[in-house]
Amino acid sequence: MKKSLILILLLSTITISKADSWTQKNSFVGIGRVSAVSFSIGNKGYVGCGFNYATNSDLIDFWEYDQTTNSWTQMADLPGTGKEGAVGFTINGKGYVGTGYSADSMNFFEYNPSMNTWTVKANFPGARRAWATGFSIGNKGYIGCGYQQINNDFYLRDFWVWDQTTNIWTEIDSLPGSQRYGAVGFSINGKGYVSTGDFYNTYLNDTWEYNPLLNIWTQMANFPGIGRAFAIGFAICNKGYLGGGLNQIMMDDFYLFDPILNQWIQKVNAPNPLRKIQVSLAINNKGYIGLGYDSVYQNSFTDLLEYTPDSVCTTEIQELSPHSLSLDISPNPFHDKATLTIQGGSKNTLLNIYDINGQKVRSISTDNRQEIIISRDNLASGIYFYELQAVGITNPNQHAILSSGKMVVE
Repeated sequence: MKKSLILILLLSTITISKADSWTQKNSFVGIGRVSAVSFSIGNKGYVGCGFNYATNSDLIDFWEYDQTTNSWTQMADLPGTGKEGAVGFTINGKGYVGTGYSADSMNFFEYNPSMNTWTVKANFPGARRAWATGFSIGNKGYIGCGYQQINNDFYLRDFWVWDQTTNIWTEIDSLPGSQRYGAVGFSINGKGYVSTGDFYNTYLNDTWEYNPLLNIWTQMANFPGIGRAFAIGFAICNKGYLGGGLNQIMMDDFYLFDPILNQWIQKVNAPNPLRKIQVSLAINNKGYIGLGYDSVYQNSFTDLLEYTPDSVCTTEIQELSPHSLSLDISPNPFHDKATLTIQGGSKNTLLNIYDINGQKVRSISTDNRQEIIISRDNLASGIYFYELQAVGITNPNQHAILSSGKMVVE
């Protein structure tokens, strides 16, 4: 009886977000803004820069959102004059910001969260632009498309890749189809995706997949909503999410993209109020949107909303079962070895490790152990994905993925 009471009390303290739903989080504590830039590192998201209409100025302040504590902290300002409509992404635990509508838009910056410092990297070599799109894959970041500042009404579709190891930019094949700005970009399982955007007031809904190994773009299923620019977009649980944005009106529809099935599925709408050019990012298995301005740029928003995906695409606890567990790798990133800690049952399970291209590089039997040592051995530096897989007892061919995550080998 005492054990049952303790279990009931324990469960009563656990808050489980409803699948395919939006939840209000603590609002952004800086001033409201439009066209801010964002990226995420670990359990934290970073939001900054943008433009404030009340002061008619570009902004340089940067803020950290802690997913665990649901709190905001001001961090070091971005160097320079600020950026509106810049691109942000993450590579190996560091954040990067480049391009944008500002006097120093060619500058490219690296943010180190452990030092709270910005470092200037090699300048972006393409044409000056704002509202470009970008994503990161492995040790490389990609920026392309956008609106050229020097020559008004000139739209771009060229694409460039930056190598974190060499600090060198290289031009790659341009995005097929129309030039555009205000498109959405994200990466899933070693491939990049670009969708929607605006081409001379023609709002687009085409979707393209980039394969970095072959340097080729492949057209995917069109986004099913009406064409738009400045949509919200992020990738979680190996799926892409896209919605909201602007056409002749502001929209709040929201869709999931499955790259394996090449299929879009409509999800619950993004919450009101509708707004222009808000920020969007992903932290772990949750999506976040917020900030932006109303239809006539009179009122700014500072709210933050969290999206929880469907139960088939989340690591949230769905029910109390022998497979309710969590994984943690420390240190991460690591050089020689790391320890995987398993909290919960791990009987009849395998730890599978995949490289950035989805190729299985290692499979380890856990043997009901709570700690597994992962040695580097022949693993090259880079990003890897791991999953804990249950093997069917009655049928060895039946498997279920219990939990998964990402690790970095330095």
